[in-house]
Amino acid sequence: MDIKILTKSTVNIIFAINDKVNYQQEISRRIGTTASSTFKMLDRLKDAGIVEYNRAGRKKLINFTKKGLELKEILYKLALL
Repeated sequence: MDIKILTKSTVNIIFAINDKVNYQQEISRRIGTTASSTFKMLDRLKDAGIVEYNRAGRKKLINFTKKGLELKEILYKLALL
């Protein structure tokens, strides 16, 4: 994984994705960015294998891959230090 993917914005997205239903627009509202900025960051995370998209009608559901769940766990542990 390219370490450059872990910017402040992408880490905010990782923390914004929860166990509930996650749509791009909801994530944008949670972190306070535009939908287009969120989309670009999500695409970078998808290309790195951290998140995956699943269709729910016209919307994309965003979920973690196994690699993404492991990364989120590591970031949470680092945040607690």
